Amino acid sequence: MWNDLPIKRTVLHPLTIMGASTREYGITLNAIVRVPTAGRLGGYVTGGGGWYRRSGELTAPTLVPGTICVGFWVWWGACVSGLFPTDAVIASSHSNAFGGNIGGGLTYNLGSGFTKLMPKCVITMPLVIAWIQIFFL
Repeated sequence: MWNDLPIKRTVLHPLTIMGASTREYGITLNAIVRVPTAGRLGGYVTGGGGWYRRSGELTAPTLVPGTICVGFWVWWGACVSGLFPTDAVIASSHSNAFGGNIGGGLTYNLGSGFTKLMPKCVITMPLVIAWIQIFFL
C-alpha cells in the first residue's frame, strides 16, 4: 500500500516553508468475511494488521552549479555549464509502526463469475493515527 499525504499550502505558508512532501507505505495481511445475499448487492467486512512507514521532507528552492550534457549533443561536445534550479532537502523524518485496520464495504455483482464492483472504506490506526481511505477494486 502507498498513500501520498499532501500538506496544505495554508499550513506551510505561515512557517515560511517553500515545499514539503509526505507519504506512507504499508504491508498488511487482512481477512475478508463476505455477507451472503441472494441478489446482486452484497457486503463484506475486512480487518487485519501490518507494518507502516511514514516519511517526509521539507524542501527549499536552490541553485546548483554544474554541467548538463544531453544525450545526442554529447557527441558534438555541446554541454551547458551554469547554475541550475533544484529543491534542496532541509529536513527529513521517518517513523515505523505496527498497526491494525478494519473496514467494510458493499459489493455489486456485474454478471456471472467473480467480477464485482467493491467500494471500500478502511480505517487504519498505526500509532493512534487514523484516516479514511476509499478504494474501488
